[in-house]
Amino acid sequence: NVNAGWAAISADGETILCGLAQGDELPAHALTRTDDRGRHWSACAVLDENGAAVADGCRVKVFSDRVWPEVFYGFGGKGELYASGDRGRTFVRIAPPQGFPAYDLAGIDSRQQFEIRVQAGAAGVIWLALGDAGLWRLAYQRGADAMAGERLTPQGDTVYRVGLGKAAPGAEVPALYINGILRGAYGFYRSLDGGRHFDRINGARQMYGDIRSIAGDPREFGRYYIATGTRGVLYGEPLEDV
Repeated sequence: NVNAGWAAISADGETILCGLAQGDELPAHALTRTDDRGRHWSACAVLDENGAAVADGCRVKVFSDRVWPEVFYGFGGKGELYASGDRGRTFVRIAPPQGFPAYDLAGIDSRQQFEIRVQAGAAGVIWLALGDAGLWRLAYQRGADAMAGERLTPQGDTVYRVGLGKAAPGAEVPALYINGILRGAYGFYRSLDGGRHFDRINGARQMYGDIRSIAGDPREFGRYYIATGTRGVLYGEPLEDV
């Protein structure tokens, strides 16, 4: 079990960012970028809100926007949020929305009970499963270089994993798939209205042990995939379609 690191590719495929891992951690000083498919690399600058380089020991995990090729996002080890508008050359810390938890979001996926998904086809939209802090939707305001956001699940609900899939016929938002505890019941849930309402999509005998990730199919509405720690990759479909 060796982690090479974490990579993000711009929406147009021209820029690749790679954070070199130290164990399960992604140090900010080890974040690099290339514009020529890896022939040449340079270091990314990760700055605090005052424009100074972040301190040694700071960590960051990066994601690309799915529409704006110049924009990348960074998530820190204490809930810090960063944004880059120059293809990852420079990341600057931006203020989180009110109530956003100071959780460690800079670890390798599957090694922590949080999941981050940037929405395809929608500029600036990010979904986060934040454990006992629930499900969040963030919206990057590019002109103001600010991040708005809201918690979508009520206090007491826990969301471990989140994935996006093809929208329901006639819907304007992608189908959301989550794994967690809603209204006291652990399981897998789907929302067709942007996280306002959820329906459970598994039964009492369909738990599947350790869950590492969940994702909806981008082309087939209703199909979703579950990555488990012990039982491989599983998929589900609506009963009426099976």
